Amino acid sequence: HVPNGEPKNARVVSSAEAGQANMLQLASARLDTLLGDWSTLDFIKLDVEGAEEASLTGASSLLDQHRPELLVEFNSHRCSDPGGLL
Repeated sequence: HVPNGEPKNARVVSSAEAGQANMLQLASARLDTLLGDWSTLDFIKLDVEGAEEASLTGASSLLDQHRPELLVEFNSHRCSDPGGLL
């Protein structure tokens, strides 16, 4: 969802919200799939406007295998479990 006049605050929404105005449909893939063949992974920076939990879940194999440093910007109001995420 891209809010009117606030393109810097776009966010990922559920499929239930997908029919609303200002929506862009984009292809997506798990980080485990995109980066799974990398021999090393030292650092991940995430700024995904509310999709932190899903992004980290989609990188769970990479996180387990490489134990990279993480820099994650997150909005506690958009997380289902902010304390658990931290």
